[in-house]
Amino acid sequence: MHLPQKLAALSLVAVFLLPLTARAHAQYKPFSINRYTEISFNQNGIRISYLITVGDLPAQKLRKRADDDHDGLLSKTEYEPLLTWVRGLIARGLNIRLDGKIIKTDPGPGKLELVTEKVKLFAPMHIAFQFDIACPPGRHDLVYHDSSRLPSLEQTELFFREAGWASLTRSSLSRSGPKLTRRMFWNEGKQAEPVMIRFLLFEEHDRKQQPADSPDQTESRLSSLIDDTGPLKRALSDESLGFFGMLAVLGLAFLLGSLHALSPGHGKTLVAAYLVGTRGKIRHAVLLGLIVTFTHVFSVVILGLIALWASEKVLPERLAPWLSLAAGGIVFLMGLWMVFTRRKRHHHHDHQHGDHDHEHDHGHLNREVKWSELLILGISGGMVPCLSATVVLLFAVYLGKTANGLLLILAFSLGLAATLIILGILVVRGRKLIERFTKNSKAKKLVEFLPILSATAVTIIGLLMVVFAGMDI
Repeated sequence: MHLPQKLAALSLVAVFLLPLTARAHAQYKPFSINRYTEISFNQNGIRISYLITVGDLPAQKLRKRADDDHDGLLSKTEYEPLLTWVRGLIARGLNIRLDGKIIKTDPGPGKLELVTEKVKLFAPMHIAFQFDIACPPGRHDLVYHDSSRLPSLEQTELFFREAGWASLTRSSLSRSGPKLTRRMFWNEGKQAEPVMIRFLLFEEHDRKQQPADSPDQTESRLSSLIDDTGPLKRALSDESLGFFGMLAVLGLAFLLGSLHALSPGHGKTLVAAYLVGTRGKIRHAVLLGLIVTFTHVFSVVILGLIALWASEKVLPERLAPWLSLAAGGIVFLMGLWMVFTRRKRHHHHDHQHGDHDHEHDHGHLNREVKWSELLILGISGGMVPCLSATVVLLFAVYLGKTANGLLLILAFSLGLAATLIILGILVVRGRKLIERFTKNSKAKKLVEFLPILSATAVTIIGLLMVVFAGMDI
């Protein structure tokens, strides 16, 4: 395979695979509470690691509740009652049976990880518990049911990890037939169902040689909490920031936006897929990046207004998948239209020149950029808002610094635009280089076929957006 063909193939693989990372599970959701339970095994029996991730807004409410002396800071003596309250909720809600016998559960003292002790600041927190259930080697049946109700609970995840000490032979929901699955989800705050697992716990000498997690490793894996917009929120709450300090924070927001654009989604795959199959120029890359970005800003503001006025009825995290579904539908239909028109054009070109043996420039075959397509794809690519940016805007409103918040969101979005524009320019330049150095007829045919391949990629991206959004609804 020649170099141009390799580059084209790698580009298409990247276009197809990048959207798949968008399904990677993220426990942190700024507007709600999410819990993750991991059931693992060791030489003593069963270990249950229980993690509650509290988003920015519910965490601020909990900090307010725990701040007894109203000094604006959460001390250890104040958050200990908060841990006790949560531990009581979990202890009352956990119903565990081992081989038909009810197991009395004690979540233990627990651990609270605060991003900040400041009550006023919007920031997430972690609450983690870990406890063991004694269990001898052999075959056992475990029924696990977590009926504890947490305020603003949005998602529950249950995961079984064997780690060499045990082998799962059956796993099913109480209302389902036999189905072996190690990971289960309950979304939109739905009540978790009882889960039954049948497992074989090995003797020490029969243990499989697989890496097992130590308690420290398990705790480390469960306790990582990153607040990407923390510096922006801390800057907003700083009363002594000053003019030059604000300029520095705007620069930081620009940088964070640039990095944020590299995470899954945010239209970069769509920009690349479209421009690689058109005779796009730098101005088209700039315009497409700007349309995606400013649509993104608009969606952040709209979602912020919904969160302010209708948060009791509609969680932004539940609204975002519907926006993704609408955006994916638009991209999918646009992709189908592009495939149809470009195949028709390509077929007409082959029919017209099928009997010709001379060389000529096939550049006219490549579809010219349409401003309507740029506008539609740009809007659909930016429709899905960034929840973290919405939190920054809401925090600014909460502090009475709405103008500063809008400036930070604008700088953040310009950083996102810069990344998308640079990517678009690289795609445009790279495509021109491929055309320039394409010598043999096979490579030329591949370049001529790029418009159809890119249209197909846009269609697949739209379909994946629809599928992923449907899974989240």
